[in-house]
Amino acid sequence: ITVDSEIHCTEEFLKKISLWDSTNDAQRIWIGASKKLRSTINELVSAFEDFVFPFNIHTRRKPDFKGSQFHLQGLMKAEITDFTYKKIYSTKSAGGMRDYSVCILVDVSQSMDGHLLHSALESLVLIAESLVEMKLGEFGLILFGSNVQLIKDASQVWSKEHILSLLAPGRIQCTDHTSTRDGEAIKLGSYILQKTSSKLKKMIVLTDGFSSNGKETLLSLKRARDAGIDVIGVGVGMCKTNVQDLYHNWISAALPRALPSAFRELYSTDRDSMAFIQVGSNKEINTWRKAEMLKGTPSESVASILRDSTDRFDELQSLMKDCRELSLVRGNCPGAIIVDLVFVVDCTGSMKPMLSKIKSDIHSIAIGGNTKESMSIIQRVEEKFPGNKIQMRCGLVEFRDTCGDDIVPLKVHEGRDAGVAGNFFNLAYDSETKTEEVAGQRAAFEEALQTLQAHGGGDLAEDLPVPLLRIGNWMDWKGQARFVLLFTDAPPHGSDFHSQDFIAKGIMGDSAAERSAKTTKEFETAFNALISKNVKTFLCTCNNHATDTMFKRMQRIVVKIGTEIEKFKATAEGRPERARPSKEIAEDYLKEIRIFQVPSGSTVPGMHVIFILDDSGSMSGSPWNDLTLAYKAFLRKRVSDQGGQGDMVSIVIFNSSSRIVGPIIQPIKNAPKHLDYNGGGTCFLPAMLDGEKCLNETPLNKCPVVVFMSDGESDDYEQAADVSLRMFANCDAKNVSLQIHTIAFGSGAKRDALKKVATRRGKFHNAPTGFDLQETFKVIAANAGPSDTIFKEVGSRIAEAVTDKLTIEYF
Repeated sequence: ITVDSEIHCTEEFLKKISLWDSTNDAQRIWIGASKKLRSTINELVSAFEDFVFPFNIHTRRKPDFKGSQFHLQGLMKAEITDFTYKKIYSTKSAGGMRDYSVCILVDVSQSMDGHLLHSALESLVLIAESLVEMKLGEFGLILFGSNVQLIKDASQVWSKEHILSLLAPGRIQCTDHTSTRDGEAIKLGSYILQKTSSKLKKMIVLTDGFSSNGKETLLSLKRARDAGIDVIGVGVGMCKTNVQDLYHNWISAALPRALPSAFRELYSTDRDSMAFIQVGSNKEINTWRKAEMLKGTPSESVASILRDSTDRFDELQSLMKDCRELSLVRGNCPGAIIVDLVFVVDCTGSMKPMLSKIKSDIHSIAIGGNTKESMSIIQRVEEKFPGNKIQMRCGLVEFRDTCGDDIVPLKVHEGRDAGVAGNFFNLAYDSETKTEEVAGQRAAFEEALQTLQAHGGGDLAEDLPVPLLRIGNWMDWKGQARFVLLFTDAPPHGSDFHSQDFIAKGIMGDSAAERSAKTTKEFETAFNALISKNVKTFLCTCNNHATDTMFKRMQRIVVKIGTEIEKFKATAEGRPERARPSKEIAEDYLKEIRIFQVPSGSTVPGMHVIFILDDSGSMSGSPWNDLTLAYKAFLRKRVSDQGGQGDMVSIVIFNSSSRIVGPIIQPIKNAPKHLDYNGGGTCFLPAMLDGEKCLNETPLNKCPVVVFMSDGESDDYEQAADVSLRMFANCDAKNVSLQIHTIAFGSGAKRDALKKVATRRGKFHNAPTGFDLQETFKVIAANAGPSDTIFKEVGSRIAEAVTDKLTIEYF
């Protein structure tokens, strides 16, 4: 039988079945399956539109430097500007439509029996419905196994008759014949595509890759490529597939729901390679194979498979949630998990005391350092899951209040992703990426970060919804994990978002009630965009007293929008709505992290810095002068950052004994500028006990920072370390963030002892010279404060979220 006669027989068959009463039943089965898969179909449409089937025909003309005809508006503008404007020609380079020919091949051979066939059929529904939604419904459809069946020619529009033809008894049934005529099916698909007028042709083969005649299949694939047809082998399911050995371009996913990510990855990276996903160990896969949902029988009809497929995969997903040892194994393509992280920073004048530390924390989160303690989020996740490649893309947005004079209210720092300018800096690549590009992106991000300066803003209230709305409307989100970190110390305009205490004191400035409705609407629009794109927002507040009312209001908005979106998704997917507690919805999309605690009614955060400084005999002369200069540099740095407000200071000087200098706690502006030297032996324990006394006097809304410096050694360092541990424990009980820094000064300092005093929760510094000591004090001053815990708070939550997506959702 020739190919043309096969097509003719298919057309005659379609004419006959259009009269059958069962057509509507078949259509109902298909529609029911597509409703259950609606969420994944939407994701696949997005991936297809952006990566697989982008616009390839331009339909609108725009001005250009050259072209076949003149552009009227361009000519007018050139005339007005005395021809300094030179785009006077017209070219079709805007707008667009899609012109593609597609053919889908489905393997129904014996090796596909059971779970793989279920996966292939569900994948067929996803792909077919996505193409129809994109108005690419004229695709070919071929089934192959022991024989080749043409269901639909590429010149025909997808209709209910084709659905009935697909669902007709005997069409999809794994027989006892072991042959797989994939080579003939690819040859038929190539012929169908070559008959079309489209320049771009794609063939998607849903198969396990096991062929009866590999030589013939490879020859058919070569001929298809020579004819300009893009052939992609797609293996979906837990069972082992062979697509990577047979197809030049291939993907393999554990579940059909992973197809959007897989197609996106294939067409956004090097096309000479592709990725596959293997889930769990062989033991776990064998366990899944034994599960009832994976058994399948040849007697099952395609209709029953489509009806039950979603339920089967729901069971599979619940099994996967119980199995935490999952890994992403790559084939011959990077296949990295992408994390999108946007930093939104309030750069108004009131943020000046905190901005230096915030910039340091952003750098730590995004870039990291070379030591284990300074690893970035991605480095920590990769350490936890060795062998997995995580790609970090970071955005940086600064904003100010629009009421400030001569102030740009919003600035998005432009990054580059794969050489294309956009909203994201690509900071962490897989091993295939050029190191120069990585270095360039990191340098550009660091440079942009250092340009952030705090100034302007007028009143305390800011335009918070504006940057969130801008970010929510970005079109270049593509990460599997997406986060926004919003740093601010003030609420937006509108009295509903302000604390009554601040309103009564007139601190807020604009508290007009009419602004509340406008701000609420802006927040609703912003969170609708963010939640729809599955972006989680962290509110990193630098003044919890000022932002508490705002956060509660934002939570209510998030619950409202989140509930509406989840209800819409449930309806679209044809499943019953599952009412979730408001608290659960709120925590899914919005979380608060208090990186600075401030006193009630104050707008400036405060630290309690406890200096514990060695004045033993070895510190006489030049070392003591170096220490005094470092101490003064610390005070200047803190006062400069804080405008002389906020911090409190305690000073403990020790040798073989210990003494507290001045009041046990005093404002930083009253701290002594000169320190008296006594000399003597060296004992750590008395000094740490005095430091503990000072710590116990820390006000509730001050955050303690201990700076312990010595140039010698002490036999009681282990007892001093026990005091450090007790200090951490007491602060934990009060929910207070404590920092302990120990500094080894000079060549004679016992570093191991000082590391022990710092404990694992503190930080040890080595300062061999007086210059190093000053720099160390400056670094601690710049980074002092509870935002030192932001990495743990934000970083751990993001790492957990990425881990969850690796181990559950991504697969």
